[in-house]
Amino acid sequence: NGAVAVQGLTSRESETPEFSEEKLRHEAGLLEGVTSVGSGSVLSRLWDKPTITVTGIDAPSVQNASNTLVPTVTVKVSARIAPGQDADDAFEALRSHLESHAPFGAHLEISDVDTGSPFLVDTSGWAVDVVKSAMREAWGNEPLETGIGGSIPFISDLVEVFPEAQI
Repeated sequence: NGAVAVQGLTSRESETPEFSEEKLRHEAGLLEGVTSVGSGSVLSRLWDKPTITVTGIDAPSVQNASNTLVPTVTVKVSARIAPGQDADDAFEALRSHLESHAPFGAHLEISDVDTGSPFLVDTSGWAVDVVKSAMREAWGNEPLETGIGGSIPFISDLVEVFPEAQI
């Protein structure tokens, strides 16, 4: 179903507003017949669950490809982890998964690893109250808190150094 199958990567449970798969398909312009991936509601998949994406592959081009064994292929993988999971623990889970599932006895070499911890905003502070009040006044509606994956990794470090800061 496309849900991340890496043992050790965690998800978070949170209350999400109603947002239908049909609305996502329409707003994102998904083509007819394209299926979504993952399990759970659309917003829980976007806000609370890990994702793994291959963002680049260095291999023979289609133009230069031949029916021979390729000695090396380089793949760049990006993993977004759920709020609350330690980035190093998540990396070790992914490393273990890749090593134990390498096909046909392929040798795996992992390098250039860069991890960043996820961040979950504390929405109980005075700054959030001021922003919500201003938004309520400007738009005439109750603001909706959203959870957006892919937080900027240095935010967790910033909060560690300045624990009283409202981010």
